[in-house]
Amino acid sequence: MPDTDFVPGDTETREYQQALQQQEQEQLIASRAEDVAKKAEQQRLTADLQAKLKNQTVADPEFGFYETLPDSAWRVPVQQGVYVSEEERKKRASQRFMLQAASVRDAAEAQRIVQRLRQLGLQAFFSHDETGGWYRINVGPFDNVSKMNKAEDILVSLRMMPLKRKL
Repeated sequence: MPDTDFVPGDTETREYQQALQQQEQEQLIASRAEDVAKKAEQQRLTADLQAKLKNQTVADPEFGFYETLPDSAWRVPVQQGVYVSEEERKKRASQRFMLQAASVRDAAEAQRIVQRLRQLGLQAFFSHDETGGWYRINVGPFDNVSKMNKAEDILVSLRMMPLKRKL
């Protein structure tokens, strides 16, 4: 019958610990050998790459763009930062505009608004619509879109919503 209460003695314990230490040393040596082999492989690959780069000649890039650029000069008509054809530019130059600043039912109020706009330097007038009984307060006419835009800015600053009209 086997003895189940076996307790190893000092000799067995020492032998077991020595076997473990020897096994750990063998694993450490194998690991170091693998590291050395990997490092040697990396050094070899680095040396090969450096040799290839050293033997490779680098040509200066050629940019033909700079030679062809002076020959490709062309002119685009521009008006206020927008590309405009010659025909469109002439058409715009011949146009006239009017701004309708407001529309009211009372003639006295229309006269008051016209006076206020004239004090601000705008060419304002009002006209009476017989069919509906409304008084239209107009500003203009303008031959120049830029001047019309400035007048429109003034009207907007007065909390008016001007209506642009071509004449």
